[in-house]
Order: sequence, then C-alpha cells, then structure tokens
Amino acid sequence: MTSSTFTARSMAVVSSVFMMLLALLRPVLGLCSSKARKFFEQHKWDQETLGKIRTLREGKTYSFLFFCSSAGEYEQAKPVLDRLSKRQDTFACIIFFSNSGYSFAQKRNESLPCLMSPLDTLGNWRKVFAAIRPTATIIIRHELWPAFLHTAARWGKIYLINGSLTSKKPLKLFLKKHLYSFVDTFFTVSDKETDLFVKELSLPIERVHSIGDTKYDRVWERTHNPQRPTMGINLWPSPLKLIVGSAWWKDCELALAAFWRCRNDHMPTLQLILAPHSPDMEFLHWLDEKCDETTFTWGHLSQLENPNSVDILIIDSVGVLFELYRACHFAFIGGALHYEVHNVLEPASFGLPIAFGPLYHNSHEAETLVANKLATVIHDEGEFFDWLRKAVKEGTDETLRNFIKNMTGASDRFLTFMWQGGGLE
Repeated sequence: MTSSTFTARSMAVVSSVFMMLLALLRPVLGLCSSKARKFFEQHKWDQETLGKIRTLREGKTYSFLFFCSSAGEYEQAKPVLDRLSKRQDTFACIIFFSNSGYSFAQKRNESLPCLMSPLDTLGNWRKVFAAIRPTATIIIRHELWPAFLHTAARWGKIYLINGSLTSKKPLKLFLKKHLYSFVDTFFTVSDKETDLFVKELSLPIERVHSIGDTKYDRVWERTHNPQRPTMGINLWPSPLKLIVGSAWWKDCELALAAFWRCRNDHMPTLQLILAPHSPDMEFLHWLDEKCDETTFTWGHLSQLENPNSVDILIIDSVGVLFELYRACHFAFIGGALHYEVHNVLEPASFGLPIAFGPLYHNSHEAETLVANKLATVIHDEGEFFDWLRKAVKEGTDETLRNFIKNMTGASDRFLTFMWQGGGLE
C-alpha cells in the first residue's frame, strides 16, 4: 500500500465519522436552520429508493454510476449517457451532490435514474453501491468525496473525465493528490491539462490521457437537434439582434451605453436582448429603471405578444438562453467584467460573433477561443462599439462553427477506451 493510498483511506474514515456525527446532530441543526434541515432531507436515501435501483439494475450486463456535482457537470456527462442509454445490456444512473443539478435534470425529463448523493459515510455508500453494482464509476471533472471514492474503488474501475486543474492552491493539490490515488484513469480536456496533472499531482503519465472536452459534443449535438420553440423565440426572422447572455449589472450597463451609440451609427434596427444570469425581482426592477432612463422602447418577454416590437427586450425567465442564442446574430457573454465568464460554447456553436470581458481565465474554452482569435475581449464601451460594428459587417462566423465542430469527439474517444482499453468488451 502506497503512502497516498493509506492517506486517502484515512480521509475516507475521517469523512465517514464526521458525517455520522453530523447526522446525529441533525435534529438540533434542523431546528436551528431551515437550510440544514433541507440539506439532510435532500441527501437521505431510504429502502424504497434502493429497491427501485435494484429492480432497474436487474438483468443488465453492465452498470455505470455517474457522479455529477451540479447542472454543468450533468451537461458534460449527457453525451456519454446518451450513448450508453442506447445499449440494451447497460444500466446507468446519475448521482448529484447539488440539488440544483438534480432539479435541472428532472426538468429536462431525464430518462435515466437521477438521485441525490447520500451523506459521505462508508455505510451509506456501501448500500448505494450494493444496489447499483457498477461495472465502473465515472466522475465528471472533480467530485471527490473520500468515503465515496473508497467504496467505488472496491467495486470496479473509476474514471475521471473532463479533467482540468481549476486551482493550484497547496491544500487543494494535497487533497487531490491523495484522493486521486483511488482513480484508475484520468481523461483531460487538453495536452496542457495532462501536463499539469502529471506535474502538479505526481501522476504516472500512463494514467492520464488527453481526449478533449465532452462539452463540445453536448453543445454541438444540441445545436443540430433543435429543441421545441420556446415562447416564440425560434420564430423571430428580424431585426438584427444583439444578446447579452448571463448578464450581471456591469454587463447590462456597458451594453446599454454601447447600444445607444450603435443605434445612432448606421444600426437603426438593432435590437438589444438582455438575459440576466439570475432574473430575480431585485435585478429586474433595477434593469427596468435603467431602461426607463433611455429613450428606447422596452419590455419583458413574458409580457409581450410580439418580442420584435421593442428596442430592448428583457428576458424574465430561465431555461431559454440556448434557444435565444439560436435566434440572435451577435452575443456578448456576461460575468467577465467583474468576476468570471459564463458559458461561451453555446453562442459559439451557432457561429455568432462573440465577445466578453477580461476576466475569462476561469474558462478553458474561452481561453482557447481567444488564443485562436475567435472571440473578442472587451474592456469598455468604445471597444464594445467597435466589436459590434465589425461584427455587423462580417456576419456569422463559419470559421468559429467549424472550430467547434472539430473540437467534438471526446465522448466517443472515452467510450472507446472504456470498452476496449478498459477490457469491458
């Protein structure tokens, strides 16, 4: 037994004991905090749930457990899940740590079993794995719970896909270095990330493979398999539309200022669409006041019969952003003016000229697009105006679409390795 394995197993025991003590305090914590009470309720498994899983698993030759942190990881797992679900001899289920991911999957009518993770104790996970009896466990990006990993390693191989080192803080690297001793094979998003895994985590090179990012598969497949039109969004033929997706306060302020210049500079029919990252009442009220200060007509999507009838359209619902990108011509992705950029692949997959703020280094995809001169980094109103004026002249970027297409294939590469290289078939 290596020192890393010994440390990792010790972590599993410590985590298990800590969670059991936490469970004992559940009545007290529940009285003190509604959030604590809700957390325990969400992460509770019962015999009925275990029984349903056993029934679904029965008769299948292969079984795969996917562990996703939240909605983003679920989207990354989806191309692999869809391919596995076509096999009659295979059972697959998804376990979430975050309730937001669990709810996200349910709203999209996911056909595979979706479950919330139990508390990270060895006893809890033994029951779960005994019901699922996985051939292999697949972790999306970084969901590393000690007792979970310790138990998974006893049942079969553990694969980590879409690997990237999001943090190089010493404590996180220490924990990952030891917990990764449970994982059999790592699949990273790029050669650069493979080098980082080997160097920073002291992993043998033969356990780390660069296969790309399944995000590209997911967004490309969604782009070419249109969803059912949402609130008439797919039906807008004109005018030219600039969308600010996943917008925060600074994004909206910058866009409104640049929009005024655009409308007065040979773009009289341009429509601005503001899609807040979180369209809560406070933000929408602030946005209404900002629009009132302009001379433009504006309105909320849910209140308009004809979304084309206003200069500024405010999106006051969630779950429609992807289809909005499908209907627009240019996209500014929010978040990177004050914190970090949001999803850049969705608008890129439609070939929209895209731009975002300077704080984009949280996103490997954004870095890749900037490095290949396929996205514009904007700091102020003047740069926003210059970018949009150029984008109007050049139109849809087929080079960008082709680049996204060429980045697909990670899901098939992983499955080929798992079935053939992993010796399952």
